Amino acid sequence: MKGLSIKQALVFTLLLLGLCISRQASALSCREGSNAGSWVPIGSIYQRIDIGRPIILSAADFTAGNLIWRSQNFSTTFTCWDNWNTGRGEHAYIYWNPKDAFGSLHRSLSVGVSINGIDYDAINMKQSGGRPSGPDLGEGTSNNGGGIARSRTVTVSYSVYIKATGVTPPAGSFPALGLPSLFQIDGVGGLDARPNGNFNAYISGLD
Repeated sequence: MKGLSIKQALVFTLLLLGLCISRQASALSCREGSNAGSWVPIGSIYQRIDIGRPIILSAADFTAGNLIWRSQNFSTTFTCWDNWNTGRGEHAYIYWNPKDAFGSLHRSLSVGVSINGIDYDAINMKQSGGRPSGPDLGEGTSNNGGGIARSRTVTVSYSVYIKATGVTPPAGSFPALGLPSLFQIDGVGGLDARPNGNFNAYISGLD
């Protein structure tokens, strides 16, 4: 059997490197619930936080920095799994605006999220990708000394709020926004490329 040429060896090395990066970037599946005893990911990946009844506002309410609305505080436990069998322990992180879905939000409004008592303003202006854009939530999985890292749980306290930016609001209704994702919980290597694997919190009623 002939040895690999330099070109073939380089291509093979790049393929292996790409595979390693792909595995690292998709190493965690984090879902709602305290389910560390399960070997497979289970639990909800969806939460809809609704503003509820229409908020009646006056021009004075749109002073820059004015708090227009805040949701109740949620305290939720999440379990993370080593879904690529890397064997490495990995922390779980918040990724803001993972679907880049706030483009239609009027400039008079800013959406923020409080995580464990700390307010993070204007998450609608952030976009997540290959690195975490939000806080470290702690150990999502731990090194098990084998092929699969041990699942861990993290408990997160969070609420959503809306502030005025100082820009004049539109006359009449705000533009339709749909159901944008506020944040996703994922591992250190970036957003999981596979759909429906990780918890997302969405906001509705901003129309």
